[in-house]
Amino acid sequence: MAREISRKYSIKKKLFSGATENSCDHITIYPDPSGRANKTSSCGRTDISILKSFGFKINVMKKAPPVRDRLNVTNAMFENSAGERHAYVSPRCRSSIESYERYIYCGGTSEPDKNGGFDHLVDATGYYFFFRFSKAGAAVATQDFFER
Repeated sequence: MAREISRKYSIKKKLFSGATENSCDHITIYPDPSGRANKTSSCGRTDISILKSFGFKINVMKKAPPVRDRLNVTNAMFENSAGERHAYVSPRCRSSIESYERYIYCGGTSEPDKNGGFDHLVDATGYYFFFRFSKAGAAVATQDFFER
């Protein structure tokens, strides 16, 4: 994923020597805090350390917010109780629209159904909105941390 984002969105920067290099330092990523966990599939590196190695700016919370709080912030960004809208989805983003429309909860609970396959985009949006626009997100956020 990092390689593809870098390929599509990096910009050329001219170095002092006159040479150019691709740079991703204008891109900020708001990952799930579980990306700090070491995974055997990444040879002992964390998902976040991989993103950092490509030069992305990383804003990650110390811990994941409660699901209900994250969903409340997301819903309020699309339309709050006063009828104000602060976020929009382009009609061209068909997959995003489908994810939001088909996102469902487990029967009789307020827990999202993780088996439907429509939760990934909603979760990703929620981490960004919670980090950027909730007071609680700002309180639990950190940009720099030590990697193992």
